[in-house]
Amino acid sequence: MLPDIDKMTGGKCQQHDGIWTTRTNEEISYPDSANADCRQIEEQSYWFQHRNSIITSLLAEHASLDEKSFFTDIGGGNGFQSKAIQDTGLATVLVEPGLTGCVNAKNRGVKTVVHATLEASGLRDESVPLAGAFDVVEHIEDESNFLGTAFTKLKTDGLFFMTVPALSILWSDEDSYAGHFRRYTVKSACRSLATQGFKIEFASYIFKPLVLPIFFLRATPYRLGISQGVDIQKTTRQHTLPDNPAGRLVNRGLKKELELLQRMHKQRIGTSVVVVARKP
Repeated sequence: MLPDIDKMTGGKCQQHDGIWTTRTNEEISYPDSANADCRQIEEQSYWFQHRNSIITSLLAEHASLDEKSFFTDIGGGNGFQSKAIQDTGLATVLVEPGLTGCVNAKNRGVKTVVHATLEASGLRDESVPLAGAFDVVEHIEDESNFLGTAFTKLKTDGLFFMTVPALSILWSDEDSYAGHFRRYTVKSACRSLATQGFKIEFASYIFKPLVLPIFFLRATPYRLGISQGVDIQKTTRQHTLPDNPAGRLVNRGLKKELELLQRMHKQRIGTSVVVVARKP
């Protein structure tokens, strides 16, 4: 059953061309071209596919679903993650401030799309059973306000899923270009959520096989001042594993990581952090 956005927002959203809209002038730290760039990458990207697999696995493990359940993907860009969650049979609402992302998500097949930030969406407090923010919070300078708002929108006993980039030592031009304010550790990500009242159910590093490649190919040139900046064609190539021993090694490592996470085995290092948190 699709969520009733009109009811959930008290009539603050109106539907145009299949997309629910509301007025918002809020600034977001995200380049205008980013959703269009990501759209070129996502379908063939091992990175986005691996993240999808992790999130849907954690949803299956932690969420008790019924006919009224739905998932709110906050800041979900082009809807790549939303569509994967929707394809599991769980109704999904994408809340995305970028119009390009909303249009791409609708064209991709995401059934419920809201063009707004979470704060401006009009979603009523205690109305959302399941929500997630996947590589979103690092773009928000005032993370406390954002996470506090997410906590307020969740129903009691609701679940919040979050991924964020990890380890400040891996900071590179990619972070600066993307508008990141920070990278996290498992401890700092959990602390940010716990401060807002969340109870942590599971937290782990992910993308362990990418730590050394990102350190040597991105972070080290950045620190040495010899980085050549961000280029969409280069980024696209980096999202495809090469058919060579190194590429096959990374692929095997990611498959093993997914198997371990499906058994709730935590990774001790990685280039991202995933957290599952509950509103008590």
